[in-house]
Amino acid sequence: MKSNEELTQQINGIIEKNNDAHLGYIKAAENAVNPRLRIFLQKLSDTRCNFADDLKNELQNQAPAANIDADGSITGGLHRFWMDIKSMTKQDDEAMLAECLRGEAASREEYKEVLADVQNLPTNLAEMLKKQSIEMYDEVHKISRLEDLGQYF
Repeated sequence: MKSNEELTQQINGIIEKNNDAHLGYIKAAENAVNPRLRIFLQKLSDTRCNFADDLKNELQNQAPAANIDADGSITGGLHRFWMDIKSMTKQDDEAMLAECLRGEAASREEYKEVLADVQNLPTNLAEMLKKQSIEMYDEVHKISRLEDLGQYF
């Protein structure tokens, strides 16, 4: 089992990625042209906010003295800034979807790293991370299909 400090550091990294995704999907929804795409992106934002909240609660249960990060990262902020620049130069839903996929790649990598050492995680936390990872994969698949098809629903 990991020490509380190691566990806190790893889970904070995932919480941060979820906060970045939440804010990134809000930004993508604001910049999307298609109204149905805006709704879809807002739902993804809500999902990632819930992921972060669930992880914060579980981390607090596992390590009550943990200092839990509540913000997104500097890198995520730069990514959202880039999305704004892209939307100013060209209103393009495909560009927003491509940026969402780029952000998701970073999130999936973070989950993959933590889950690679799953035997050293508390059971409840490991199950939560696995479930979220699967749901994220499904979301990425939907985004990829939308981007590939160039249509929305």
